Amino acid sequence: MKSLAKPLVAFVLLFLSLSLVSSVLFRASGDGSSGVSNALERTGPLSVDLRVAVISSDSGFVEGVRSAFVARDFRVVPVSRAWEAVGKDLVVVGWDALGELSRDPGLVIALVNGSRLLAVAEPGMDALRVLFSGIVKPVRLGEKDEPSDPFAFLPMVEENGYLYPGCGQNMVLVRAVPIGGGKLAVEYSAAPLRTKSELPRVASLLVKESFVEQRLQQTRLESGAGTSGFLFDKSPAWVYIGEYASPVFVFSGVFGDAGATGFRVVAGWGQFLTDTSRGTYTWEIDVHYHGMEGLNGYSPPVKNLLGLWAVEPNSVVVDALTDRYGDQRIKDWEPLGSPNNRFVLTIGGYPRVTWDTVVDFCYSALYGENVVKRATWKWGLTGYSTKLYYAMKSQVWMNAVGVLYFKVTIKANAFFYANGLRDVASSGQKAFYFRATLSSLRPQLSS
Repeated sequence: MKSLAKPLVAFVLLFLSLSLVSSVLFRASGDGSSGVSNALERTGPLSVDLRVAVISSDSGFVEGVRSAFVARDFRVVPVSRAWEAVGKDLVVVGWDALGELSRDPGLVIALVNGSRLLAVAEPGMDALRVLFSGIVKPVRLGEKDEPSDPFAFLPMVEENGYLYPGCGQNMVLVRAVPIGGGKLAVEYSAAPLRTKSELPRVASLLVKESFVEQRLQQTRLESGAGTSGFLFDKSPAWVYIGEYASPVFVFSGVFGDAGATGFRVVAGWGQFLTDTSRGTYTWEIDVHYHGMEGLNGYSPPVKNLLGLWAVEPNSVVVDALTDRYGDQRIKDWEPLGSPNNRFVLTIGGYPRVTWDTVVDFCYSALYGENVVKRATWKWGLTGYSTKLYYAMKSQVWMNAVGVLYFKVTIKANAFFYANGLRDVASSGQKAFYFRATLSSLRPQLSS
């Protein structure tokens, strides 16, 4: 499996600068409440050479969007004429129209298929859940049904034992690209909108952030005939099926904001890696988990020369949910390592990124052996630093029958130590569910 994927590295980028654009746009405190960065407050309208359509009858919403973008063409239509927005470069759906629009599944799919669709719900609501409520059926956690929707990759939220489509935020930018077999590779970027007055600033920044990545992704899909994903080898073995970018969560300590964390998940399906004897397929999941430079004198966690952590290390957990779904397992993972085999990466001098890898097992009747159900990466730096931006990329290859459900949990920590003062701050655990399906029709199993 490793021969099909690029060797994994963790990497260090010195001194925030331009590479941190996507990491400073949106912020949320450790208790889950949302906030907006200073960069967001200073941002003006975004000039775009796009045809923009706004689906809304709320004059305040329309003016907010008009203030966010300087567009080549700007059209406003009520939800009763929403079909006129199909084919526009950017479609913005207002909080007054989102619920009614969601009751027309064919229209929703037509809008996201080939356009950027920015769905905005009332503060406190999940925009993606409302948008897809008429398309994606909720599923009880632990059960599997063959999905009737065309989305190859989908973020989900758990509520009362059921999984629903959702991103946990009231603003989401969605874009779908056909990849064959009636399936759509879908990209999601989520952001919090605390108050309606923030609409112009948050909307323009979310769209701006998506431009570079979406254009690169389109280029890769076209150049690879739809067979190469963002981080997968140039090989027809892998089909890119989508990605999700979380908002950035800022957490605070006694001395102010201490740090920030967030992640991006990129998913692909191995179309030639089917186990016909068990009926299982293979997916590759790349998790890009990152923290920003320490804020207000705080540092990421530090491991000393004895291999001990000064404070709880940062962590990212990829869970195959084997306890709930007996057909699912983690077949392989990167980077390798264990508490007795500690990896330290040397880039750009000292301090360096260091990490431990831990896996948990359980018995699977389907595979007839103990399998890996969960992989955890714990990581930080080898020295106290308030100047470094650091990042970690983890990869897993998972098997499942037909449909894969998995969970990603992140947690970031930071600490302050100076002049005899010490404080520890944490983002707390942030958990997210995802569903991955096939990018081609299931009869391929028998071929």
